[in-house]
Amino acid sequence: KKGADQVVHHVVEYRDEIQDLHLLSQYDGQIAHLEARRAKVNITVFNNRSEEMAIVHQYDSNAKLMQRLYARWVDADVHEEKKGKGRCNSYMVKTNIVAFPKHNLLMLEPQRVHGIDECCTACTKRRSEGCFGVVYDADKNTCSLKGVGQPNRHGEVLPMVSSAWLISQDSAVV
Repeated sequence: KKGADQVVHHVVEYRDEIQDLHLLSQYDGQIAHLEARRAKVNITVFNNRSEEMAIVHQYDSNAKLMQRLYARWVDADVHEEKKGKGRCNSYMVKTNIVAFPKHNLLMLEPQRVHGIDECCTACTKRRSEGCFGVVYDADKNTCSLKGVGQPNRHGEVLPMVSSAWLISQDSAVV
């Protein structure tokens, strides 16, 4: 359940399970809990004493920081770009990135799907309506159809998300 990790720590703390326990506030400690909005976020994360934080919890709550951390610490191969397979064989697929942050086709809400193949199939069926790409979120099992032909290959870094776009030359929107 959400927040279970905090409950465990509170139980250990209040039962005096750890001798000589010294508690620090969200403002002064070395662990940043970004949802608490107590840390100063720049390229790095600092506490109120201007000390760089040793651990950043829930860094994904700050999209710019998450992108910076991924760019600095995650191997570039995490964003594999290759020709799709199966029902995505006419698409280029890039993993862990949102290559189309906007441009939802016909303002459709993301659809529930069972895989990126279903996204590619849905886009192919709606090609006459302007579909040129998809964003598949494996964590949420959703697909967003995109009405733009040229992807932003350096888009938002997001684990568990893949973007795909038509390979053919006539897919580009001018």
